Amino acid sequence: TIKHYKPADVKADNRVFTGLCRDHQQWRHWWASLRRFVATWSCGVRSCPACQPHPTLVAAGDIFCVSMCPTVAERGVADPPIDVLHTVFPRLECQRRDCTSCPKDLLPPCKKLWASTKEIPTQQYGYTTRETKTKKKYQSLDLKSEAPPVKEFLQTLKADLPRVTLHHYEALWTETMYTHISTIVPPGWLVCRIDYPERQEKKARSMVAQQEYHKEKVLLLVITLSFRVPGEGIHHCASVYIGDGSLEKGASTIQPAVQEAITWAQAKTGLHSVLFISDRACQEFSNVTNLMFLTLLPTLFAGLLFLWAFDTPGHGKGVCDGIGAAIKFMIENGLKTLNRLPSVEEIIQFLWNHTKGRPIRSSKYTKFKEYRFKELKVRDTAPLTGSTIPDTKKFYLYRAGGKEGHLVRRHLPCFCSSCLAQACKATEGCANSPVCGGWEDI
Repeated sequence: TIKHYKPADVKADNRVFTGLCRDHQQWRHWWASLRRFVATWSCGVRSCPACQPHPTLVAAGDIFCVSMCPTVAERGVADPPIDVLHTVFPRLECQRRDCTSCPKDLLPPCKKLWASTKEIPTQQYGYTTRETKTKKKYQSLDLKSEAPPVKEFLQTLKADLPRVTLHHYEALWTETMYTHISTIVPPGWLVCRIDYPERQEKKARSMVAQQEYHKEKVLLLVITLSFRVPGEGIHHCASVYIGDGSLEKGASTIQPAVQEAITWAQAKTGLHSVLFISDRACQEFSNVTNLMFLTLLPTLFAGLLFLWAFDTPGHGKGVCDGIGAAIKFMIENGLKTLNRLPSVEEIIQFLWNHTKGRPIRSSKYTKFKEYRFKELKVRDTAPLTGSTIPDTKKFYLYRAGGKEGHLVRRHLPCFCSSCLAQACKATEGCANSPVCGGWEDI
């Protein structure tokens, strides 16, 4: 077994930095282990005049700073326990190629370090490494010969620490804000979460099987709608758009579904603001075509304010993924007696007859009181094009500027009472503006 360092205040340490992506939440002990030797790079005094703390660290309530003061310089940088490095740093990222949220240039030094480490001491540290299926015990290691890679790795980590910490803080901030706005749903707001559910069929989570399941028989697009109905409170609805597997993910299938969902919700209640929330998949959501479509929506729906917010990847664990997995399970079990592939019309009719618009998985999705099943259509008009938008991944919130091709963006989203009172058009009175930044034109 591998020994993990868990200090007494591990619970307090985990309350801030667990929002990188949902895959990281199972490794909540890594930040406590990181803090154990990060303290050697800081004097531990939040108001130290010789240190220059990173503003994000201060905003997150962390006392550690990243620039050395004389106290730290005299102490020097101590090498951390080798078991802490070995068990913690391979889990700093989720190891997914399509994860646009995790930094990809942090782990190679660690991987090179352990690739060059042929044998790791067992008696001194008392653990066995997790070699895949073999659990081979290492007995000896010349620590002096391997010292340069360790020091090189520590120097790389020290240089990247502000960026990694900022990355974690931004991810937690966005997730908190999106959960807040989806829970309160101010009057006149429509909150939409959009996603193509990841494949969750049997054995689809393995690498080889997932490549085979990418050849979809049916393409699903799930949009969850949350809005207030006068006299009834918050209404949660799941709109499921079903299309042929030959269709491609992207703006050509997203835009018709978005227009249909807005038209349906607008007939239910009066709207003045629409917020879309999606991940940063470049092919599907975070691209120039979709952002240009966002600027076109005010001309299609006069009087409505449109915003598009980006979230960290869910990796198949979001609400839309769960609904999509349940629907795929129903289709597989309900239509498996057919000797041919069912058509889109047959699938939609089967789902309507089977659910009658009622919740599919009441134990987990009780808030969704209504389900809608529609055919996924392709946009007939020519795709919208525009020039390249710089620094797209550094900003999480975009707003239609009022005319076609005009966008306004903000570094981090904020839905405080002051921002909601101004319909997210200004930052006056926003206490979070030092962290979230202001609106800027593109």
